[in-house]
Amino acid sequence: MQIKMWHGGRKWDGAPEIRPSKRGSAELGPGIYVSNFLERAVEYAKGGGCIREIVFSPRLILEQTALSLSDACDFVTSVIVKSKQGGVIEKMIECAGRHSLEGRLLLGTDKQHLHAESLVNLCVNGDLALGAKGQALAEFLVAQGVDCAFTHRSGNEFWGTIYNPKCIDSYEKRLASTVDLSQKELPSPLAQLEIQRVKSSRIILPHEQSPAF
Repeated sequence: MQIKMWHGGRKWDGAPEIRPSKRGSAELGPGIYVSNFLERAVEYAKGGGCIREIVFSPRLILEQTALSLSDACDFVTSVIVKSKQGGVIEKMIECAGRHSLEGRLLLGTDKQHLHAESLVNLCVNGDLALGAKGQALAEFLVAQGVDCAFTHRSGNEFWGTIYNPKCIDSYEKRLASTVDLSQKELPSPLAQLEIQRVKSSRIILPHEQSPAF
């Protein structure tokens, strides 16, 4: 199922890719940032940038999954600087001990899990998601099947972080002045998915149709 959101930026040439994040520009971690509000994309496109209509089909969403604690620890020990590893792992163990896993898809085969966004938050808050480390974090999440994350901002606005450029189906350039009013504030990402689920459940196959009279 597809989600449509808006992206605004000045550093996009060619196919979509995850670029190394710099300090002060990665509050949500590594990835391609999108919003369901066109106005936000316009804001970020100022100064010679462009607006893109992003349509993507994610496999898994970060906030709906839980990572295997052992897999998360392996990532930390292989990517994070040694002096910071102990603190991050200690906090992950704490998270695994108190997190409810109800409604979460459990990744990996470990008996202990933590909410997937906890790893991202720990890396972001510790300035451990910048540069190559941020790219490695995105690659780790994609390897787990997690293609994106969503954050509620305020009101009806949601931001998305796309970790996997390959889940992007289209990234068409658009002029704000040509966008229909109904598309300027799109439904939330999860609402878009729910609308499609409802529509697909209502499809009646030919052999299920009642005979005509």
